[in-house]
Amino acid sequence: MPSTTTNEFSSGALVVRESKRFNYVIGAAIIVFGVVMALIGAAGPIVAGIILLAGIGTIIKGWRSPVILAIGPGGIQHGGNLVTGWDRFVRAQVRTEEFRSTRGIDQVRQVLLVQHYDEQGNLYQRKIELPEMRDHDDSAIIAAIRAFSG
Repeated sequence: MPSTTTNEFSSGALVVRESKRFNYVIGAAIIVFGVVMALIGAAGPIVAGIILLAGIGTIIKGWRSPVILAIGPGGIQHGGNLVTGWDRFVRAQVRTEEFRSTRGIDQVRQVLLVQHYDEQGNLYQRKIELPEMRDHDDSAIIAAIRAFSG
């Protein structure tokens, strides 16, 4: 798949990222937890340090907040790669699917299913996992796809 920069999608594009606010709140909570554990003596300095590093890492993740999905005039982009342009686009839908984790626990996730044609005219379906804590909901994603696909 050809790589496309997000700038090509910036003209009115919908850019979906993990929620910065969620990562900041969780990171701060982890840091506070680590400090409290260290102050009351419930965790040794190594464990408290590991907890603090986890909190800092979560805050950095929120600060970086990479683009998960971009929907714009050029098509649908996932992780910096073009999934499909509108000339080859067929349809898209958000679905909730159940799966069993490696630990044997039943879980639910949301995915964006994108149907499109390749250069040879073969029909493909691409499944893009959507994180639970993102900055745009399903209806905004589908509305952007409808607006740009015509």
